[in-house]
Amino acid sequence: MKTLERLRSNQNLVIQSHVQDDFSGYIFLRSGNSRVFNFYAHPSAQYNGTLWEHVGVTNIMDIDAPPTWEEMREVKDTFWYPDEEVHIILPSAKELSPLKTPYKNHRFYLHLWRPLKGWLYS
Repeated sequence: MKTLERLRSNQNLVIQSHVQDDFSGYIFLRSGNSRVFNFYAHPSAQYNGTLWEHVGVTNIMDIDAPPTWEEMREVKDTFWYPDEEVHIILPSAKELSPLKTPYKNHRFYLHLWRPLKGWLYS
């Protein structure tokens, strides 16, 4: 995941809150319909003994319109380097989200994840 300093230099990203390692704000995506999304980023979230990098996004202009594939790709490219692989994980019904974010039940809040130690197959 890119450093906070590098992310702050991105003109399409507005970081409004920064508490410990977690930060949130707005991201202006140029792909698709040039929409604005709210994001939460957690560079070192712990879940079941594993540390994860996590970014979740939701459309703030139309809460019933989830991000498109192109928009999620742009989110990935904004927060991670080209050689870093991230996944969209659809958790079980029991665990709606590895992070207990306030938006875990929002059906159009999509999440990107990357384990800090890498994927098992890498």
